[in-house]
Amino acid sequence: MSDLPVTEFDPAALERLRKLGGEALVARIIEIFCSHSAAKVDEARECLKRDDLPNFGRAIHSLRSSAGNVGASHLFELAGQLERLAIENQNAEVRALFPELERAFRQAATRLQEKRTGGSE
Repeated sequence: MSDLPVTEFDPAALERLRKLGGEALVARIIEIFCSHSAAKVDEARECLKRDDLPNFGRAIHSLRSSAGNVGASHLFELAGQLERLAIENQNAEVRALFPELERAFRQAATRLQEKRTGGSE
């Protein structure tokens, strides 16, 4: 498991987006992250129900990329661990770690929505 706290973000990621397109771009990227990533978490969950680790890994890879784009460090790290475990066909380990990824996603989405609506940085 990662040593990063669940709420850790790389503030430079959102700042890069802000420099490219201002607050409107940040808000749009957060909106896209939340909807796209929620779909990828759901897709990964469905893959686990079918014991489909190759497609699970693909869904998690996409989630990992999205987490990196918005600076969701903990989610990025967990997704990387799960992707490696899926590639190695470590079904039991994937199943044990996946609930932590689900929690990390919910917390990241909540924190990003707060940033989008002007909450704490």
